Amino acid sequence: MAALVGGPEVWTVVESWQQHLPPERTIDNVAVASGLTRADVECAINYYADYRDEIDAEIDSVHQAQEIARLAWERRQAIYA
Repeated sequence: MAALVGGPEVWTVVESWQQHLPPERTIDNVAVASGLTRADVECAINYYADYRDEIDAEIDSVHQAQEIARLAWERRQAIYA
């Protein structure tokens, strides 16, 4: 997994980028939202531009894991009902 030096994995920055609607999807807005420097966000977005399939696959994998965890939580909650 690609990561910024001393920072988060690239996919997390890209996911933040994708969460912003196009008019607000700027390096500065993602930097403010993530607490990263403008240079770090630019680095992550540049990496994404070159390795889009890799980063998209990581994001999909994380979302699948989150869904599995949510379903497991719901099954456990049903036991307590």
